[in-house]
Amino acid sequence: MLANGSCIQTIQQYSICVNSICYSPDGKKALSASKDGTLKEWLLATGELIHTINGHSSSVLDACYSPDGKKILSTSEDGTIKEWLIEADICLQIFQGRYDYFNSARYNIEGQKILTTSADGTLKEWSANTGICLNSLIVNHKGLWGACYNKSSNKALLLSMDGEVEEWALETGRLLNVIHEKSEKTKLALYNEDDSAVYISFHDGTAIKWSSSTCSIIDIYDDNEWDKIHSDVYSHGRYTWGLSHI
Repeated sequence: MLANGSCIQTIQQYSICVNSICYSPDGKKALSASKDGTLKEWLLATGELIHTINGHSSSVLDACYSPDGKKILSTSEDGTIKEWLIEADICLQIFQGRYDYFNSARYNIEGQKILTTSADGTLKEWSANTGICLNSLIVNHKGLWGACYNKSSNKALLLSMDGEVEEWALETGRLLNVIHEKSEKTKLALYNEDDSAVYISFHDGTAIKWSSSTCSIIDIYDDNEWDKIHSDVYSHGRYTWGLSHI
């Protein structure tokens, strides 16, 4: 999508719901996760399908690239998160939940840790190298849609199923800020490039910018203004550390 909101390409090779899609860090490819249990990688310049991974027994809810673009994480209703070496279609490791399925998984900026959320309201932090769970917090009994790290990997943004956006300190497990109250309209939340602010967008196309220093809203964007900012965020790969309520 261009800054003026016009569509530049349509890829239509699915007969079933696509749950999520994300750009590769270099912006040249896209990764889609669908209800048929597959992951597909696309070359954006041509719309060509270049990889298909059939690795889950149920719907794939979310997927993302590692910061170097060589690996991907996929979360599924089969109760697992799987990490893949995408060029070889090899599953490197499997993360298993205890009670409920995972909704999202995101690498930190170095690709050394992984943050996961589940429908039972649990936030978990894992070592990407060993697969060991480093931290586990039950932070919202209403359930979580997703979470993402800040650049220092010591804080996280959480988007709950009731649309609330919160910021948590990972080392202490302490709630730092309720950035946005419960709302069915909340769609996405992510840190800006230097972690000085948080963007929150809504299903009506509008967005706000929240200051980390003053703990207050410092800007409000209409749908056209947010389209431009959103395009810039995606072009710099910062979407990888964002989260979305679909």
